[in-house]
Amino acid sequence: MKKIIFILLVLPLLLLSQSFVAVQESNELVFPKSFSPNGDGKDDVWEIQNIGLYPDAVIKIYNRWGQLLFESDKLVKAWDGRTNGKLVETGSYFFSVQANDPSGKTFTGNIYLMR
Repeated sequence: MKKIIFILLVLPLLLLSQSFVAVQESNELVFPKSFSPNGDGKDDVWEIQNIGLYPDAVIKIYNRWGQLLFESDKLVKAWDGRTNGKLVETGSYFFSVQANDPSGKTFTGNIYLMR
């Protein structure tokens, strides 16, 4: 994910103005709060931004009773709102992401699935 910073410096007494643009690359994981797998082509999967920087990461999605609904592998890192091929209901779900890198970090949070 790129972070773009724009700075405009205006010095009216000197009749000068100058602008700067800085682009920063980020390796932070960004977790969407919700998604809507309804087939409209917009937000149809829950996909973590920058997850490709962590090829060994393991993503797990659970329902509110703690039942595992989805577990990623090396090829599939996005959840389409299905478990065992069946659509899950609208509601809140929970995720756990193990980075499996030297930091050993585990990220957790919730997702809202809308149909």
